[in-house]
Formats: sequence, C-alpha cells, structure tokens
Amino acid sequence: MATQPQFATAPRIERALVTTAEAALDGSGNVVSVFTAGSQGSYISNIVIKAIQNTTAGMIRIFTSQSGSYRLLEEVSVTAITKSATVKAFSSTLNLNLPIPSGTSIGVSTEKTESFVITVQGGNY
Repeated sequence: MATQPQFATAPRIERALVTTAEAALDGSGNVVSVFTAGSQGSYISNIVIKAIQNTTAGMIRIFTSQSGSYRLLEEVSVTAITKSATVKAFSSTLNLNLPIPSGTSIGVSTEKTESFVITVQGGNY
C-alpha cells in the first residue's frame, strides 16, 4: 500500500468513433476500445459522449476489459434529438473518477447504428 498519495503524472485524452449497433450487455460483439491503462495503471476522470448526427432514443454502453473479456461498467441513455442551427446534437459527460490497473481497457458500444465520438479523459500514474 502506498504511503504517499498518487497523482496522474502524464495526462491523456483518447478518442474513438463508435458507429456500429450492438445490443449485447455482455461485452461481446461490436465494442470499440478507446483507452488502455499505462504500465503503472491509469486514472479516468470522465468520458464525454458526443453524437455527430441526429439521434433516436437508445443507449451507450461503457465496458472495462481485463484479460480480454469486456464487462459492463455503465450505461448512458441517449435521447432523441434532431440537431439544427438552434438545437445541439446529443452530448453527455460521465464523471467516473476511476483508477484502473495496468492493462485494463475501456470499450464503448452503441445500441443504435448512429455515430458518436467518445472521448476518455484521464492520465497515467
């Protein structure tokens, strides 16, 4: 156990485009890897989900993977939005404040065939 507090020493921002529908909750199928922890582990402060098209009601699913098997961490409800000059596309921020061990990956899937940019913000220890 550490005797001193640990802080992320190298900030990281990782992005991925998620477009292929996947309804499974078990981590099988179309899960896009967005972030993999560094050799000393990492810290995930938040995940930003931004649609780049109109959306229908659905779900974004966040998974973690250790040893190659994804497990569901969180679900974010997507609302139906028709973007325009006065209406912003769907956006949501998931505040995690989550330390993850070395080699752990964060993966994301979308329930509908809609395009989302997923941004994971954090750092390496």
